[in-house]
Amino acid sequence: MNSQSIGSESFYSPENVLRFAGYLKSQKEYLAAATEYRRYLLMKNEPDDSIAVLIGKCYLLGERNDLAMNYLSASSLQNSNEAILLQSYAFFLDGSYDSCIQILKKNNDNPPTSEVKEQREFLSAASSFIVNSENDTFNISQNDTTVMMKSLLTLVTERKHYTLMKSPLFAAGLSAVVPGLGKIYGGQIIDGVFSFVSIALATWQAYDGFSDEGSSSVKGWLVGSLAATFYVGNIYGSAVNIELQNHIQQTKFEDDVRTLVKTSFRF
Repeated sequence: MNSQSIGSESFYSPENVLRFAGYLKSQKEYLAAATEYRRYLLMKNEPDDSIAVLIGKCYLLGERNDLAMNYLSASSLQNSNEAILLQSYAFFLDGSYDSCIQILKKNNDNPPTSEVKEQREFLSAASSFIVNSENDTFNISQNDTTVMMKSLLTLVTERKHYTLMKSPLFAAGLSAVVPGLGKIYGGQIIDGVFSFVSIALATWQAYDGFSDEGSSSVKGWLVGSLAATFYVGNIYGSAVNIELQNHIQQTKFEDDVRTLVKTSFRF
């Protein structure tokens, strides 16, 4: 075997492949790094849990959660605190908050490090806040004082004080009593006033028609039908408007929590 052949074999040795994968990861070429880590495992032809975790981590950083889960959910990693943490993070990124919480409740024989424990509690709290788990919220707010948790609690407190959810049923009830009042309750003052005036005028015209011509009044039945349609539509529209506002607020809150988690999570 000549020196060129020996050099080539040395260059493509498992150790160099592993070193190259680490370099790609340091350059934020995460998907390429994952490929090299996989090649290293094939060359070694033996399982290596630490490398499997690195592959899962690279796929997460490369925003390929589906591929990350293929490695992190392996049976050999079910007792790895880091793999469990990364698995839960993948579920969180996918919006599977209940699954994230369930994964984090797993207990194993190896106690997590303080850093892993802190991040697990942070992910659990963030998921709980998004799905409105009030009991978890109370316990967390009373006991946790880490920097990440304080940031999360600040975000939740601001949401509770400044973006209070409104009741679609209450809005519908208001509009049923006074047309347009439910829309005013939802912040649509001009629409509320317009609805009140329109329904009031239509109702008055219907009353005027029935007063002049009795129950056979075409004007009374026609305008009265329009008034009834406007009235029912106003009630429905008031409720839908509140539901839409609540959805927008919840989505914004969820996006804010997700942004906080992404910027705070440490790999």
